Amino acid sequence: MNHTSALLFALALTAGCDEVSSEPADGYRTAAPDLSTLIDDGGCSDIILTRYAPDGGLSLVFSMHDSLAADTVASETPQSDTIDLSMHGSLVLRSGHDVSWLECTDTFDEQELIEAEWTARSGTVTLTTTLQERSDMPVLGTITITDAILTADNAEDVEIASMTWSAGVGWVAGG
Repeated sequence: MNHTSALLFALALTAGCDEVSSEPADGYRTAAPDLSTLIDDGGCSDIILTRYAPDGGLSLVFSMHDSLAADTVASETPQSDTIDLSMHGSLVLRSGHDVSWLECTDTFDEQELIEAEWTARSGTVTLTTTLQERSDMPVLGTITITDAILTADNAEDVEIASMTWSAGVGWVAGG
C-alpha cells in the first residue's frame, strides 16, 4: 500500500467520526469518594500535608516544594502563603490501597497502589507555618482549602467548600 492509499484508508476509517469522547464506553464513572473518612492528619518535608482515612484507602495531599518551613525555622516567625490551585496543581486526592503511606516515605511504588487520582483545578489553599516544640517536626503547618474542585478522567468531580487541618512538617523522608 503506498502513502496515498494509506492516507485514503485512514480517512475512510475516520469519516463520520466526531471528536473523541473522554467518557468511558460503558458510561461508568468513578464516584466521588466520601471526604468525611479523611480524619487523620500527617505531614513531612518542606511542605507536604496529608489528610487521610485510617484504613489507608483515601488520602488528600497538598505539596509545596519551597522553603516555607525552613524560613519559619530560620526567622523564628510565622510564615504564610496563599496558592491559586488553578495555577498550581499541588492538591491531589488519591484512592486505592495504602495510599496514605505514599507521600512521606521513599520505599513504596505508588503506581501499584493508586486506583483513582483527582487533581485540583480551581480553588485556593492558604498555608501558615509556625514553630513548634518538636525536634523531629520543627514546624506546624496549617492548611485551609477553599472552594476547590478536583477532577479526574472518568470520575465525578470532588468539591471541597472548606477544609482545615494542621500537622508537623519540616522532616524529610529518608533523612
